Amino acid sequence: MKIYVGETVKNAVNSKNQPVTKTHIAKQIGLSRTQFYTILQDQEMDPAYVIKIGKVIGKDFRKEIAQLREFPEEQFFVKEEVIEHGMTFEELKSEMIDLQRKYIHALEDIRQLQKEVRNLEKMGKIPT
Repeated sequence: MKIYVGETVKNAVNSKNQPVTKTHIAKQIGLSRTQFYTILQDQEMDPAYVIKIGKVIGKDFRKEIAQLREFPEEQFFVKEEVIEHGMTFEELKSEMIDLQRKYIHALEDIRQLQKEVRNLEKMGKIPT
């Protein structure tokens, strides 16, 4: 069953105040970016997608889309742990750990290059 959403969802997703990327929204609701763009073009949408999109961007569409008012309120619960960029604390933590590993690896590479430069300087292959 699809419900009429008009431009409501599309406008909310495309809002300049929306810090969450379309790619992130698509990933969070289980769609490819292409599939997400396709459903955004329709003026009718599966209510499950409307609810999921609302959760990701932190918007309750029941105010603008009357047909959604028939659904239980708990489906619209927006987790407070969603950060302004649309990532949960756990996702941010995982991202931070990954960046930390890359940083440490880069520091190790720099240290190795510095050793190689010192060795080349000692051998007189590069001027000091």
